[in-house]
Amino acid sequence: MGLAGNPKESVRVDVTPEVVDHVAQLALLQLDEPQRLRFTDQMNVILSYARKLYELDTTGIAPTTHVMSLDRVMRADEVTVSLPLTEVFLNAPEWDDDAFFVPAVLE
Repeated sequence: MGLAGNPKESVRVDVTPEVVDHVAQLALLQLDEPQRLRFTDQMNVILSYARKLYELDTTGIAPTTHVMSLDRVMRADEVTVSLPLTEVFLNAPEWDDDAFFVPAVLE
C-alpha cells in the first residue's frame, strides 16, 4: 500500500477491501460488509486529499516537521505527588495491587 521513492513518480495505489481487511486485522477489529465497504471508500477519499498535495509547487520551501517552530519542548523532570492508586484504578476493569490486567494482543 505504501509508495516508494519519489511519490510524484510513483504509481497510484488505491485502497481495496482486502487492504481494509488487513488493517482491521492489525487493529483487532471485526468489520461487517457495510463497514468494510464504507472504510474502503473513506480511506480512498483520504488518500485522494493527500495526493492533491503533490500538485503544489514547493520549490524554495524548506522541509519542516511541524507547522510552528518548537522551542524548549523538553521540560525539567520534577518529582510531584502522584494520584492515589484507588483513583488510578477507578475505571480499570481489572487490576491487582499495583498493576492493570489487559487482554493479550500477541499470540
